[in-house]
Amino acid sequence: MDSVLKVAQHALEHKKKFIMNLSSTYTIEKFPDRVLEVLPYISTLFENETEARALAKVLHEKYEVNQ
Repeated sequence: MDSVLKVAQHALEHKKKFIMNLSSTYTIEKFPDRVLEVLPYISTLFENETEARALAKVLHEKYEVNQ
């Protein structure tokens, strides 16, 4: 994820869009802090329903969002 963060920061510095695909729930479940670290840089995020639910769970746990 270090390389992903570097690319994301580069895109921001050069006023470019940063598009990311979550690819699998494994990444979200095993590296939640790294995913959350890169999230603010993302212009467009591609994910399927399972990945979206995994990300929502991480966000809920991290920020204790009330439903």
